[in-house]
Amino acid sequence: MDARVVNSFINAARNVMKSYLTDGVEVGKVTVRSSCYPSGELNILLGVLGKMRGEIVYGMSLDTAKAVVSKMMGGAEVTEMDEMAISAIGEFGNMISGNATTNMSNQGIECNLSPPLVIIGHNVEVHTLQIKALNIPLNTEVGEISMNVALEEV
Repeated sequence: MDARVVNSFINAARNVMKSYLTDGVEVGKVTVRSSCYPSGELNILLGVLGKMRGEIVYGMSLDTAKAVVSKMMGGAEVTEMDEMAISAIGEFGNMISGNATTNMSNQGIECNLSPPLVIIGHNVEVHTLQIKALNIPLNTEVGEISMNVALEEV
């Protein structure tokens, strides 16, 4: 995968997270995953179309998701993933992906995003249609978020 794409997502994650998380984010070791991989208890899925196609999946524990939403809501404690919290965590994934695709567009890689889909459940597997995914661990003060970028050029 083009380094410009990978760096767009890493930089977008850093920029969005520093707005909400005081300690920002530490990027872990990037690895390649097959087209099927286990995800977190809560997953945000966004489709990508344009010069690149595929999916972006953010996986995390429910506790991490609640903590992220709490930070997004100015510190108000979120104790359950109700409709408002689900909407907010979906927007969190949308902000990172939107920031990344804007960065890519500025480099001549035009892409569009689908609206975010939030999936909650245990033992969920994500299949990315034979496209290998880069797994980018994002270590934050509220827990790890697994950012999976499965894109290919069209």
